[in-house]
Amino acid sequence: MKRLTILMALLIATSGWAYDELDLIKFKSINKCMGCDLSGADLRNGDFRNADLKNANLTNVNFSEAKLGYANLVNANLSGANFKKANLERAKLDEANLTEANFHDAWIYFASFREAYLSKVNFSSAYLNSSDFYRAYLGGVNFSEAYLEGVSFRYTNLTDANFSRADLLGANLDDTNLSNVDFTKASNLKNIELKRSLYCNTTMPWGVLNDSCDLLNATN
Repeated sequence: MKRLTILMALLIATSGWAYDELDLIKFKSINKCMGCDLSGADLRNGDFRNADLKNANLTNVNFSEAKLGYANLVNANLSGANFKKANLERAKLDEANLTEANFHDAWIYFASFREAYLSKVNFSSAYLNSSDFYRAYLGGVNFSEAYLEGVSFRYTNLTDANFSRADLLGANLDDTNLSNVDFTKASNLKNIELKRSLYCNTTMPWGVLNDSCDLLNATN
């Protein structure tokens, strides 16, 4: 009885990580699998350019060093996925769930993350030039040492985000919530847009800004 209980517990604990074998075979065969379950699959170093994985379950998938240029990942569940050193040029990740995903040192030029959920994502040292985060949730995201030239953050919530040592040349942060955001040693700040942004405990290279604390406290 004790062995059976332990076995059942292990099955329950691991069930959230198991991909569907047929879904994986299908994806590798035709490079598309909309709505499939590939959770926990090891797809590192793969060539998946132009892949269609819209609405797929991709939790904890390992895409490290994979080629995902022009991939369709709209509304996919990518929580915990690993994209370290992957290439996602012009990929579409609109409305995707990217909670705690890892994009360290990834190439993500011209990608779209519109209205995506990116809580605590790691973009450290990533190349995100000209990508679009319109109305995305970016709470606790790590952009340290990232290249963010021309990136649009319009209408995003960036609470607790880290932009230390990031390059923000031409970035657009209009209408953003910058509460507890850290811009320590960030570069090219003089060239960014910050119209109607909200500051509270926002660390800039010249000091801490609290201009909007009363307004933010009143709306919470």
